[in-house]
Amino acid sequence: MNNLKRLKSVTAILAVLAFVLVTGCTDNKSVEASQMQDKLLKGNGQTNNEDQPENKVQIETFTSKEGGFSLKQPEKWNGHVGVIDRKGDPVTGTEWETSFYLLVNGKPDVDAGAIITITKMTKAQHDAIAAEEGPSSDDILGENGKYVWTMTTPQTNPYGEKSEEYKNFNTMLVNAEFIKMHFKMNS
Repeated sequence: MNNLKRLKSVTAILAVLAFVLVTGCTDNKSVEASQMQDKLLKGNGQTNNEDQPENKVQIETFTSKEGGFSLKQPEKWNGHVGVIDRKGDPVTGTEWETSFYLLVNGKPDVDAGAIITITKMTKAQHDAIAAEEGPSSDDILGENGKYVWTMTTPQTNPYGEKSEEYKNFNTMLVNAEFIKMHFKMNS
């Protein structure tokens, strides 16, 4: 008889615990949070059109046919950074250079220097440069059997500290990891 009473007590306790667990997990906020997390994990990120920003800016991709690459630019560059894509310098052995400049009065400020420059050179030329003594300021973005793509960033901000351009230049700087993640060699 005692065993039967204990069994009934344990069953009653388990039933109450199960009820508490079930009702605790069905809170609407918990369900909504779980649904939101599922959508974010699937890459959706938006629950419906009402949640989208009114002026969502698309990330632009710059493609250099001659440079042999494409780069998804940071969103903050839209309308603030311009590109000059040009043939490289045979003296330095570069095949192609693509430089991203701060826009000043709507034009790339070439005189001030680039925010970032992507250089395409032959693998042989890159190996020769890498073999020279001294510090290397280039980061390799990609390479294939024939070419190497490197990036160079400025050592300092070229504008006066109190100028608006100084602030804008600093804002447009991105780290090498971002560029490496968004750089793609074209076939």
